[in-house]
Amino acid sequence: MTAARDHEPGLDDLGPTALLDALATVDRRSRQAEADKLALAYQWAITHPATTQTGTSTWGGDSFLLTDESLGGDGCPSVEAFAAEPLAVTLEISPASARQLIADALDLRHRLPLCHAMVETLKVPAWKARRVATATNALSREAAAEVDRRLAPRLKHAGPRTIDKAIAMVIAKHQPEQHAQTEEAATAGWEVTLFTPDTPAYAGTSELHITGDTLGLTRLYQHACQQAAAAGKAGDDRPLGARKAEALCGLVNTPPGSPDSRCATTSTTSETVLYVHADLTDLLDEPASTGSTTGIGEVEKLGPLTTAKLHDWVGHTRVKIQPVIWMNTGQAAHPEPTLDRHDPPERIRETVILRDKTCVFPGCQVDARRCDLDHIEPYNPHGPPGQTSPSKLAALCRRHHRAKTAGLWRYTRLPTGVFEWRGPGGITALR
Repeated sequence: MTAARDHEPGLDDLGPTALLDALATVDRRSRQAEADKLALAYQWAITHPATTQTGTSTWGGDSFLLTDESLGGDGCPSVEAFAAEPLAVTLEISPASARQLIADALDLRHRLPLCHAMVETLKVPAWKARRVATATNALSREAAAEVDRRLAPRLKHAGPRTIDKAIAMVIAKHQPEQHAQTEEAATAGWEVTLFTPDTPAYAGTSELHITGDTLGLTRLYQHACQQAAAAGKAGDDRPLGARKAEALCGLVNTPPGSPDSRCATTSTTSETVLYVHADLTDLLDEPASTGSTTGIGEVEKLGPLTTAKLHDWVGHTRVKIQPVIWMNTGQAAHPEPTLDRHDPPERIRETVILRDKTCVFPGCQVDARRCDLDHIEPYNPHGPPGQTSPSKLAALCRRHHRAKTAGLWRYTRLPTGVFEWRGPGGITALR
């Protein structure tokens, strides 16, 4: 039995380069269409202003009393009640979706001008800017402007996760007390539950679900991984997951100090590394930068965190302060470290990871800590000295490292720090 393949007329005659050119053309048309839709929705909104006769269109319902509420955020003009319904019928979408379209159009025009400009010039698809608008709708105009300044330069290559984290950080900075309340409220959801599947296939097997303090659970997980690895080296050939599970069971099943335990506790040797980005004033008891008593820091991979929570973590663990890594190397006062070996030391590795943040392939969002450190120019053991330095290394996820090794893609790091990629068919891209 063979499956028939349908082809668009004329596409079979296009080569790889022509196909990519056609795809780029279609994408540009799509971006233009979405930008036009936002522009038309905005025009519809401002030609239907709220009055004492029409009422105001709001999220909580349509009121026939003129209030300060409207679909757009702080600083946007009000829109008359039921203005979204004609759009919903015309576009064959729900009224809620139509209200969201109007709100996003208003917010982008009046509160997020930099993100709006990225859509207008077709540098980013509209969905990215609309995601920012939706997430910042309830913020003050000042807070929305800060999100706009921070995120617009990164929006072209930002994925949903990057967008959401940047917004969460700004929200926490502008509403630290609220974020502190959110952290406190989160503890109410901590729980440990045991689930035993009611099926013979899971005989003697259960699932333990834990929701709790990130630092504590990270230590518990690291302990399980360390013990599982040690058991494997000692000859235990069971799957890694089984060894991890037994390591946790060993915490209660094995008397402390027992030499026979496969899962002897070694929690005193475990180490959790957290990278915290915070203003020094926020680490004081009474942060002076905002006039608030709650400081906000950003923890790598976790997002915003109150300094009160950081103090709590630090107060219950052994702390090792890492030296400051000077990122702006290459200056006379801070010459770039170079080595004559292939593998970089930890300090150079950390510099590259903190600089790149993610895989440097355009659009790739794999965290740099999960990436390989690639020599941009292949390392030559018989080559010149100083081949290993931060400027000659880059974070590449395994997939894009293989693509480079296979010769499908090549890249260079420009003096500005931008990575220039060249791919099949003459494709070029900047990151």
